[in-house]
Amino acid sequence: MPPPSHTAAHDGRPDQPSVLIVGGGPSGLFCAGELARRGVRARLIEQAQTPHRQTRATVLQSATLELLASAGLWEAFAAAARPIRRSQLLLGDGRVLEERVDAVDSPFPIQLSLPQWRSEALLTERLQQLGGRIERGVTLQRVEEEGEGLRLLLQHRDGIRETLRVRYLIDASGAHSLTRASMREELEGETYAGHYLVADLVLRQPPEAMAQADDLSWLRISPLGLVLLSPLPEGRTLVFVGGLDPAMEGQVFSLDSIAALLAARCGRDHGPADLRWSSGFRMHRRLAPRLADDRRFLLGDAGHLSSPLGGEGMNSGLLDAADLAWKLALVLQGAAPESLLASYGIERGLVDRQVLRFSDQQHRIVEGLVAAAAAGEVPNLPPEDPATELAQQRARAMLDHSLAGSPLIGGYLGDGIAASDLPAPAPGERWPDRCRLDLSDPWLLVWGRRPSDLDAWAKRWASRVALQTFEALRLDPERAGLPASAPSGAVLIRPDGFVGFRALPFSNAALAALDRHLQGWLLPAPADA
Repeated sequence: MPPPSHTAAHDGRPDQPSVLIVGGGPSGLFCAGELARRGVRARLIEQAQTPHRQTRATVLQSATLELLASAGLWEAFAAAARPIRRSQLLLGDGRVLEERVDAVDSPFPIQLSLPQWRSEALLTERLQQLGGRIERGVTLQRVEEEGEGLRLLLQHRDGIRETLRVRYLIDASGAHSLTRASMREELEGETYAGHYLVADLVLRQPPEAMAQADDLSWLRISPLGLVLLSPLPEGRTLVFVGGLDPAMEGQVFSLDSIAALLAARCGRDHGPADLRWSSGFRMHRRLAPRLADDRRFLLGDAGHLSSPLGGEGMNSGLLDAADLAWKLALVLQGAAPESLLASYGIERGLVDRQVLRFSDQQHRIVEGLVAAAAAGEVPNLPPEDPATELAQQRARAMLDHSLAGSPLIGGYLGDGIAASDLPAPAPGERWPDRCRLDLSDPWLLVWGRRPSDLDAWAKRWASRVALQTFEALRLDPERAGLPASAPSGAVLIRPDGFVGFRALPFSNAALAALDRHLQGWLLPAPADA
């Protein structure tokens, strides 16, 4: 006898969400929470029946911390996590090859280290505070196109099969995404050579530098492979070990085997104890050619995989979620045309390619040092000037992403004004003061003289775009890409904190150009608003 089934379809009733999110990891939870914060209720399902306790991805970068702060989550994460402010790179003989203290221009110029299961618990708690929940023990089994939406088959843990019709499907279920398969897309790229171990444990005899500073990550290069140690809360340490024998793939690692691997690469016993979790794995560099179509969207590992040595994987998924949430909320609330959603795949494709390039660069640098050590050479890093080092720091913190080339990015420059002569950020780049405003809506920030048509423009876009001056908000126009010496200027700040449009000078012609730009992705307020 076949299992019982029932059908649910979105028909405009408030109890039938238009959006289904698959995958209760960080990306899916954050997306559901951001949609809820913006007034959109999505249904979130997760195959696993109970929350896991695996450490997995741990590092949260500055760019992610800024978005968590905007979502009201900074205090909770900061209270639970371990800050990392410094890093040290050593050779097998103990020589320090590099010491780094990042000093990026961000309210959060640090990394936070937190086990993934704990991040998921905090995101779940926030989602519940916003009126959402996660349905466990539910599996997506089939995706079919049907009219103006999608027809889905869900399998519940009690054997019930459910047919569900939705407008939009968001998949954050990981590398084996059924949604990606239904789009006939694959994760294209490569699997790096080598096998690795990751473990969550206590080091009773940590390296001297880590014993003296609890905010330090430590990377040691030896002919046998790398050892990366990163602090975790509760006095624990995340351990990465490279150069494993391929025969060890799938092996269950004991404390004794981990102790032996560490001792062989570090030349001493670090006293590993209290092993909480470990896993052997391979590293990948992969990206789906399309991250979305009209109805389906891929978040995190469903759309891209990067080397953990870049520290960007989970962060990219959270940034995916934030980007999609503000756009989807505008569409579902009638403030934007459905065509806005096409920008998700375009913009995240641009960014994810940037992420993979940097991650691949970092991976190959580290593995190149290991290869040099294995060949009996003395590994060295190329010298860097201050500007290059700052650029590397911004890339590590994921603050350097550019959306240039997106249809949601534009600008107007008067005669004789060259973009190359203007301060950063340029259109398509992050505004460094984005945490100083509530960016639930786009903001138009005006500097200096105001064009005569501005009042009519403001009425047209009322309730869609917040309008304010730099002077009233006590903000620096230079930090938004406008010279303070200019008689007038304006920037449009998107809900994700990126500069969407820059006008210099801010004239009626510039205002008309901005109006045309906005009409490409936003709907003016109703006449009776």
